[in-house]
Amino acid sequence: MVDFTALIGGQPPQDETPRAVFMRLTRHPQFQFPRDIQTEVWNAWDAVSDRRDNVIKLNVGSGKMVVGLVILQTALNRGQEPAVFVCPNNQLLEQVIAEAAHLGLSVTRDPRDAAARAGEAILVINIQTLFNGRSKFGVGENRIPIGTIIIDDAHACIAAVQEQFRITIPNTNTAYAEILAIFRDDLYGQSPSRLLSIEDGDPQAAVEVPFWNWQRQHDRVLQILHANREDDDLKWNFPLLQDELAVCRCVITGNKLEIEPQFPPTDIIRAFDDASHRIYMTATLADDSVLVTHFGADANELAAPIVPTSPQIMGERMILMPQDINPDINMEMMKDMLLSLAEEHNVVVIIPGGKDREFWEPYATAMPLGDDVASVVEQLRNGHVGLVVFSNRYDGIDLPGNACRVLAIFGLPEVSSLIDAQNCNALSEAQPMLRRQIERIEQGMGRGVRSNNDYCVVLLGGADLTRRIKSPDGRSLLTPPTRAQMDVATQLAGQLVDADIPEIRAVIDSALARDQGWVNAIRTAAANAQPENDLHLEPLSVAMRQAFDERRNNNNPTAARILQEETNAQTDPKLKAWLDIRRAEAINVDNEEDAQRLVAAARRRNRSLIAPIAGRDYLRLEPATQTQAETLQAYHIGRFIDPTSRILDAKSICDDLIFDKSRTRQFETAFKSLGLMIGAKSQMPESEIGEGPDNMWAWKLPNSYFVIEAKSGTTSNNGISRNDMGQMDQSLRWFASTYIGQASPIAIMIHKHRNMGEHAVPIPNMRVMCEAELNTLKVAFQELCKSLGQDGAINNIETISTLLRTHNFTPDRFVNVYTNLI
Repeated sequence: MVDFTALIGGQPPQDETPRAVFMRLTRHPQFQFPRDIQTEVWNAWDAVSDRRDNVIKLNVGSGKMVVGLVILQTALNRGQEPAVFVCPNNQLLEQVIAEAAHLGLSVTRDPRDAAARAGEAILVINIQTLFNGRSKFGVGENRIPIGTIIIDDAHACIAAVQEQFRITIPNTNTAYAEILAIFRDDLYGQSPSRLLSIEDGDPQAAVEVPFWNWQRQHDRVLQILHANREDDDLKWNFPLLQDELAVCRCVITGNKLEIEPQFPPTDIIRAFDDASHRIYMTATLADDSVLVTHFGADANELAAPIVPTSPQIMGERMILMPQDINPDINMEMMKDMLLSLAEEHNVVVIIPGGKDREFWEPYATAMPLGDDVASVVEQLRNGHVGLVVFSNRYDGIDLPGNACRVLAIFGLPEVSSLIDAQNCNALSEAQPMLRRQIERIEQGMGRGVRSNNDYCVVLLGGADLTRRIKSPDGRSLLTPPTRAQMDVATQLAGQLVDADIPEIRAVIDSALARDQGWVNAIRTAAANAQPENDLHLEPLSVAMRQAFDERRNNNNPTAARILQEETNAQTDPKLKAWLDIRRAEAINVDNEEDAQRLVAAARRRNRSLIAPIAGRDYLRLEPATQTQAETLQAYHIGRFIDPTSRILDAKSICDDLIFDKSRTRQFETAFKSLGLMIGAKSQMPESEIGEGPDNMWAWKLPNSYFVIEAKSGTTSNNGISRNDMGQMDQSLRWFASTYIGQASPIAIMIHKHRNMGEHAVPIPNMRVMCEAELNTLKVAFQELCKSLGQDGAINNIETISTLLRTHNFTPDRFVNVYTNLI
């Protein structure tokens, strides 16, 4: 028998550069030679391969999987085993395994496989396999080691990492009731009414446990969690946080509670923390801070990213915002157009989920969730499917070529956790929240263009989304290539002012038919807008992670100093107040008195933050000093840069003014905004201090006040319930004791029913706004906002006054037209 291996003896050592490794592989003919862009990245990595942390930035369609797999094989050849390739989800994991087979590489998906530990195969896993409470890579101890690890599509892994480092306990678990009992009095101190709703099982009622109570009681929580550690609700997450509870936050709702740290302490997985080499592969997105905040990379040691020297030209995207072109276009119109397009093309719609799914369900060919997503993606890649709707899938799915020729994104991405919801409520449109939303939207926009010769039409819909994207702050947060394509979209919109759906459809058809004029225009824009090749680490995010790590190490004064410096650098008062709460968390460990003073000061600047121990101070809503028209004018001129922005804001408000038990908070916030938009002073006492009405409006005397209870989530089928009437009575009593000497307010309840339910006690002169009146109001409100943008109306007080009367938004007409006596 001939021994071919003996022929190797005496020959010079093999070239172990990545390109040479690639060329020696027994690979599929489609991989005859590497692309220039891949060789450039390999050479650049090879020059700095001794660094512990490296970042590789490659646009989609650049052969990123091949780049990563060959780097890992090179590492194995150099004795840096085990080598691990981490994917954000199972669908991409299967693609990596298939790609490895085409390259002739040996891979395994089993962390216990001896071939992986011996360096004879690359281990390919999903992100959950690496980060979980029973990880084979060691939770707080060394187990399976890692030599070289690649985190592929690092931005897409973030949501999964956060979920792994979050404890979620449903109210069906006995631990929920035990923890609620510990903090019941503390929740009452924040909001008596929301505590009652929590105890009634209301999933929309949420209260964060004040950090001083959490710091005092987290050891008791630890005992409860430890006793239930084998429960399915705890066994995969609790071990990751069992020694980190002191730096966690806890939010309790009627159906669950969540415990989560500000950032995931991924260094708990020892093999990841001790890995000799860590490589993060990302697309060219605008913010790379997550590498520091969520993967624990050292911001001071992260060097310039590895990028190809050849141009990375993005594929062609025609980006259209129909409601920016014509504010009269609604979701029904866009849905009908997409259904028509789906007869010939694969149309993919990305929505936040929830209520939006109900809208699309009658029309979609498929609406996959969970494990079904991969099979539907495969169907799209293999042929015509029609209209497919994905919920909250802004990343992690690849839809090249005919798999997706039309991509529509409707609505803003939803928050992923209760802590996120608290942050979003407190920060609203502050830069950190806007950045996260814009990044998610941009990730979603990339699902349908997966190479530089791919093309797709992208539709962005929903008033909130359109308003955020077209705002100067939103636009500035996009990457240069997307910003360039948005500039082309703006020019295109300028030629389509007030175009109707058939006209917009004609433009879409031209793009899909490869109209040469369009192709030349968008390719020129793409060629002139190269991605920025620097790392973009947001100073605020990096500082907050540093402060978080100092708190974990019990260096609370240092954490407070870092946060103080960063707070001083901010200008947004809401953000500064929120940062002061984070600073108070650190100060409280050593000085509860100073922490409480800081909480009280922050609360005065941002009413959505937790209240101090001293109580929920209430800032009275004083009657307006200007006329309604003057108040309206001042608000609008300070808020809107053009008439379209006003119309989009009005649409966004009306979108939230719906009867839906899962969106009661959004309804109340929208009704507050409605008041401001029509020239009232507006407030949400119950949300801000835990007592009083849901909404309250104040007018210039003698019109005085509206006390408003918004029962948009009512489930009563037999009229206005005794409980609802009781809440209105409490709100009126609160007003009488808080606004001593003021005339009685007008009481307005927003409810599905006008009649009284069994045992309900009537309130004299109370008014009711039912669904019919609400819908009439919404139409009139949008007409008012449209009229304010015409012929310079917003600049003329007399014209504004006339429009308010015409559309029935003066105080007396509002009451008479949009409400009825019960």
